[in-house]
Amino acid sequence: MAEHARILLDGLPGAGTLPVALRIARGLVGEDGVIGVVDTQRGAAARYADEHRFLHLRVDSCSPKAMPDIVMAAVAAGVDCLIVDTFTSFWSGRDGLLMLVDQHRKSPTQSGWAEARPYEQAMMDALLDYPGHIIATLRVRSEIAVGADDTGRPSPWKVALKPDHRDGLEYDFQVAASLGLDGALTITSTCVEDVLDLQLGAVHAKPGEEFGQQLAAWLGQGVVEPTLRDYLARCAAPDATSAELFALAEQVQARGMAGLTVRNRQGQTGPLISLLTAKAKWLARREQQTPSPPPAPDTSSLVPPASGVPDYVPDDKMTVAELTLRIAHAPDHDGLNTVEQDLADLKANNVISSNDHGHLYRQVEQRRYNLTHAGAQQ
Repeated sequence: MAEHARILLDGLPGAGTLPVALRIARGLVGEDGVIGVVDTQRGAAARYADEHRFLHLRVDSCSPKAMPDIVMAAVAAGVDCLIVDTFTSFWSGRDGLLMLVDQHRKSPTQSGWAEARPYEQAMMDALLDYPGHIIATLRVRSEIAVGADDTGRPSPWKVALKPDHRDGLEYDFQVAASLGLDGALTITSTCVEDVLDLQLGAVHAKPGEEFGQQLAAWLGQGVVEPTLRDYLARCAAPDATSAELFALAEQVQARGMAGLTVRNRQGQTGPLISLLTAKAKWLARREQQTPSPPPAPDTSSLVPPASGVPDYVPDDKMTVAELTLRIAHAPDHDGLNTVEQDLADLKANNVISSNDHGHLYRQVEQRRYNLTHAGAQQ
């Protein structure tokens, strides 16, 4: 199966992990690809905007709970390669996992890890299931060592100890590499065995686009499976059928993607499988209604639908107001069908109450009657 790149890049301060990540990303996505940077360094990534083209998202609170929303924003923006600089911030930074553990630590016997682990897993699932390439950068813990220089005098230098993140993180990535202060990249973990430049211990003096191109070529071999973006596109396609969407729902369930959080056109979020099944059920109801040739217009047979409940009070005023405006300005029956589909999605995902749903459905029927009556008079 073809895959997207998952790269882990660490380096000491001054090694230039982000510029290297940007060059590798350009090699992965090509000249016309879209690169996005999740910046946890107080907007520091913007200083590289003169040399590199990328979308920039500054993140000040690095809670693991935020990662699904970050990923959804990147998907919506069409980002082909997402760089998280630095991923360390989601571990030991402001509101990171270690801080979350401290918040849940109630006693010496209750460490807080049991409560925090699900958030960590949700963060990793969202990141690693991203429908594009991922490059995550890490800070490296260091210490000062003192030795002798060429003249024999004492000389201090920084010695890298280990990346600042949980142990074993590299197992979730295809390639892990370390950057030295001289700019050289050394591969420290890899799943690539048949490409010499991507094997364990390979050194790249000046890593750039060619590194990303080599990795993309190797990963691109094989069958290309649908991505999250592909599923969303088919769900919104005008020629989609209920049978197709039910089959896609079974497919995402089998691939472990059912619980991925997605956002619909109204801004509501929920699992991918709920979106697919809700749309499939709505299409199934539409398909059961066999269309018949329209009869000759007869205004005498047109009876207005029943009026709404006089004492109706909306439960969600903003949603009702927005949809009421859409219904009132629907230019034709196709526009009303779109609103009716959105109402079905909201109801299936329990986003709208039965009270509001019934009221808005009556509004749709009233508008449909008005459009039909206007057409008959013409």
